[in-house]
Amino acid sequence: MSLLRAELNLIDPVRLVRLYVWVVGAGLLLDGALLLLVNGLDVPVPVNATDWRYNLLHLVWGIALLAVSVLARDGHDIRVAWAAVIFGAFFVSLGVLGLTIDQPFGLQLGPGENAFHFIVGPVALILGGWALRTLSLARVVSHTGTPAELRNGQVSRRHARRRRGKARRRS
Repeated sequence: MSLLRAELNLIDPVRLVRLYVWVVGAGLLLDGALLLLVNGLDVPVPVNATDWRYNLLHLVWGIALLAVSVLARDGHDIRVAWAAVIFGAFFVSLGVLGLTIDQPFGLQLGPGENAFHFIVGPVALILGGWALRTLSLARVVSHTGTPAELRNGQVSRRHARRRRGKARRRS
């Protein structure tokens, strides 16, 4: 086993995606709220604060991510992982639209916004997918009642055959 794989086994992807969703949600909430306030008060700032739709989009995503992060407790971690995947897909799509279409949906997306979308989106997709994979493997273990034999992060063939056999007998 490589050193990197051993170190990755020490990281809990579910806790990591929960932290990521919370931090990004808080950041988007602050960004959207502050820029909406600055735009409403006509305060001069060195960033583009005049696109109220884009600021509102950040505010809504921030609230949604924080709500999922707070409400998805007590065994509902899969909701946080799915929220990260959906958020990541949306922001990657918004980045692609920002590069290919001038002002998609009336949003004023410049190079800075597109770079932001292409950073937070893929990270959310990767972390969300990793957490979903971990949660699905944990579900396999809990449904069989026996510890799964894991090799390189996968359920062993012997264990998978045993599960298929049980499923055939039921039907």
